[in-house]
Amino acid sequence: MKKQLLVPIMILVLTVSATLLYMGSSTAKTVELKNDNGPKELAWARPLPESLDRWYVDQPIYLFKMFELGGLLMGVLVNTQQGDTANAKIAYQIFSSEYKNSSRMVPEWKKYYDVKAVNIVGDALETGDRNKTLASIEVVFQKCISCHTAEKTKVFAKYHWKDFNDVKMKTVNPEQPETSWTEAKAKYLVMGFDGTIVNARENQQEAANKSFQQFKVMFKFMNDSCYSCHDTERKYYVSEDVMNLMNMAEEQIKSSDLMNASNTMEQIGMISCYKCHVTHEPFQRLKDIVSTGR
Repeated sequence: MKKQLLVPIMILVLTVSATLLYMGSSTAKTVELKNDNGPKELAWARPLPESLDRWYVDQPIYLFKMFELGGLLMGVLVNTQQGDTANAKIAYQIFSSEYKNSSRMVPEWKKYYDVKAVNIVGDALETGDRNKTLASIEVVFQKCISCHTAEKTKVFAKYHWKDFNDVKMKTVNPEQPETSWTEAKAKYLVMGFDGTIVNARENQQEAANKSFQQFKVMFKFMNDSCYSCHDTERKYYVSEDVMNLMNMAEEQIKSSDLMNASNTMEQIGMISCYKCHVTHEPFQRLKDIVSTGR
C-alpha cells in the first residue's frame, strides 16, 4: 500500500468502527450459523480457530488487516457519497485485492467473507449509479458485522485482555508474602472485609478493628496491583471517595460506633467492590472460557 494512504486509512478506521456499531445496532444479536451437520449452533459457543494464533504472536496482524480493510471500505463509501467516483474506484481496487488476501488468512472464517458482494460493489461503481453503489456497500458492511458480532469479543478476550491469574499481589501473611491476585483477594482481602462487618454486627470492637486493619492493608496492596494492567492514576474503585469511606469506617470502629461502621463497609462494598466486579469479572470469565474452553 502506498505510504500516503496509511494516515487517512488509520483516521477512517475510527469512523468505520462507529459506523459499523450504528449500522449493526438493530442486528447485534447472538448470531446463529449452520454447522456441517445441519443443526444451528450458537456462534459464541464455538472456540476460536487455532489458525488465528499465527496472526497474534508478536503483533495483532489480523487486527491491523481489519483496520486496513475498514479504512479502505470507508474510502469507497465516503468518496461515493461525495460524488468522487475516481477516488472511490482507487480505494475499491485496493480494498478488493486486500479483502481477497484477508479471506485466506483464517480458513475457518472464510464464510464471513463475501467476494461476490465485493465484486458487485465494483460493478456498481462502473455504472456510476450512486444509490446502487451505496446499497452494494451496505451488503458488504453487513457481512463484516456478522463476523464482528460472532467473533470480535472473543478475539479481544483471548489476545488483548490481560489475565488476572497472571497479576501478583502482596499479602499480610509473612509465610505467603505474595500470591496471585485471585488467591490474595479470596484468602486475605475478602476475609478482612467480611470479617469487619461480621465482628461489627456482633459488637466485637477489637476483632472488628483487627479485621479492618487486614482489609485496609490488603486494599492498598490491591491498589498497587492495579498498575500491573493500568498505567494511569485509578479514578474508580480505589479512588479518593472510597478512601474517605475507609477512613470513616476506621474512625467509627475506634469510637465503638460499630453499627455505622458496618453500614459504611457495605457502602464500600457497593461503590468499590461490586462495581469493580461488574466491570472486570465478565471479561475475565470470558477470557477463561475462550482460552481454556471451560
